[in-house]
Formats: sequence, structure tokens, C-alpha cells
Amino acid sequence: MVALAVAFGVPSFAQTDITDLLKLYKDASNDVSSLAYAYMKPFGEEFGKTLNTGWYTSAKPHKLGGFDITFSATAIPISSSMKEYNAADILKSSSVLRVKAGDSPLAPTAVGDDKVGPSLEFKNGMDTGVKLPQGANIPVLPMVNYNVGIGLPFHTDVTFRYIPNIKINDDGKFGLWGFGIRNEFKEFIPVFKLLPFNVSAFFGMTKYKLSWDMQGNSFADNTYKDQELSTNATSYTTRLLVSKSIPILTVYGGLGYNSNSSTYALKGHYKYNNIPINGGNDPFNLDYTSSGFVFNAGLRVKLAVFMLFGDYTYAGTSMYTAGFGFTFR
Repeated sequence: MVALAVAFGVPSFAQTDITDLLKLYKDASNDVSSLAYAYMKPFGEEFGKTLNTGWYTSAKPHKLGGFDITFSATAIPISSSMKEYNAADILKSSSVLRVKAGDSPLAPTAVGDDKVGPSLEFKNGMDTGVKLPQGANIPVLPMVNYNVGIGLPFHTDVTFRYIPNIKINDDGKFGLWGFGIRNEFKEFIPVFKLLPFNVSAFFGMTKYKLSWDMQGNSFADNTYKDQELSTNATSYTTRLLVSKSIPILTVYGGLGYNSNSSTYALKGHYKYNNIPINGGNDPFNLDYTSSGFVFNAGLRVKLAVFMLFGDYTYAGTSMYTAGFGFTFR
């Protein structure tokens, strides 16, 4: 639950601070969107990758009627490149804003250091009175998952993960669902069938949604009651799985392709100095995508029906997963 608390807290913390940029929306909406995009980029691009972890601990599907229940936690260590961005580079082509003379152009991202960024000023030299937002100062991007797998005919099994909409401190809601399918196709190919290890194909998909009530924000237009932070992520993975089991121990791995997309949106009506921001429409709607090859390798220890497992995944970023579960057949 600590991991979940951090996963919830990053976007909500960031949104509270980043709304200060709305003061500049009327004069520099494109610049504000670009700065917000850079600020949330590590969360937007990297968090979705954690949704593609924890799916399997073997390439061998369950027998018909077999099942497992697993619980796992994944962490992406925050690298130095994720912690900051260069605001001056982003504003280089701006005709309105620039980093205030004398300030460092390096600003923390949402997962960066807990310190405010440089001040902004208009290119006519007038101070905007706005500093770029501080970070949440967290060491890792975390996610927890649980799966239920069920064996089907033809060397196939399916896996499900589901968390219904859960209230968070009366201000937010979180939900997640996903499914995966694994098939040991080598059993249908005479030559492959002789291989002394398991080989399967796997496909998985996960959808994640977090919404956070922003009606108490200082920029909220109280005439309306529609302000919220909305974070959505969808992740897909396809992999070739290989594993080898000896008594108690299973070595497993996968090689394939990940695709992730996420949206970070500030929805509803907001105003500044009694002037509607963005004509009363959603001020921020930031879209992120990331894709590429993925590789993972891990170990599982099984004692009767109880198991412990851990693996390393590389998908452009290093990820570490550990968990436990129960398996039968």
C-alpha cells in the first residue's frame, strides 16, 4: 500500500503546484503547455511501463483447471535524467516567456528534487512572479499488481488483474484492469516439442485510471463543480517466454515489445483574476507515448503451492519486480 500511496501522490502533488502556471495561460498558453509537458514527462512516459510487469513467473501454462494468484510490486529507480529539464531550451522559440536572467534554467520534474525551479519573466523584462514547480522528490516510480491465472485447454491459460474504483482520501478514485493470455505453442510443433525447456507466446494489456477532485484549487471557477485531475494509462506487451524448472527452482525470461500511452489532464473550468482560463475548457491535456523492445529475466522458488519470485526488466529503463503467490497445477 505504500507503493500505491506514492503512485497516487505524484500526480496529485504535482497538480497542486503546477496550477500556478495558469497565471500565465492567457498570455502564453503554448509555453505553459510545453512546460507542463516537460514537468510531467517522466511520470507520463515511464509509469505505464510498470503496468507491463508481474504477468508471469514461468513460460509453462497451467494445466486445465489449474490456477495461480500472485501479488507483485515493481519499482523504476529515478535516474538523474528524469529529475530535471531545461526550461530555457523549451522557451527558446517562445515570443513571450523566458527564464529570468541569473536563474539556472534547470527545473525539477514531478519526480525531481523538492525545490522550486527558476523564475519566469516576459521577454519585455517584466517579472511574471511565477516560479516553475518543485518535484515530489521520490526515489522510485512504483506500482503494485495482483493476478489471477486460470488454465484452459490446448496448453493455454489466461490471467486477469482488476482493482475496482477505490476512493482515496475522499478526493480521488483509482481503478485498474487487465488481462493476459499465454500459449505454449511449441507443443504443436514436432521438432520444438522435443526442446528440454518451455517456450510460450504471451500477450498482456492493462488499463489504469486515476481521478483527483480539484474543486478546492485556488484557480477553480466555483460556478462549476467539474474540476478534476485525470490520469489514464494503457499498456500492451507481447513476448516470447522461455523457462526451465528443476525441483523448487524455475528460471524464466521474456523478450518482446512494449507499447504505452498515457494522458495527464486538468479538466473543468478555471479562472484567474475573474477571467476564464482557456475559454472554460480543460487547460491541460498532455499526451505521452513510449514503445520499444523489452527483456526480462527472473527466478521463482516454489515450495508446495507457495512461491516467491523476483525479476529484472529492461524496457529503455530498468525495472525491478518482486512478489509472492500460490499456484496449483
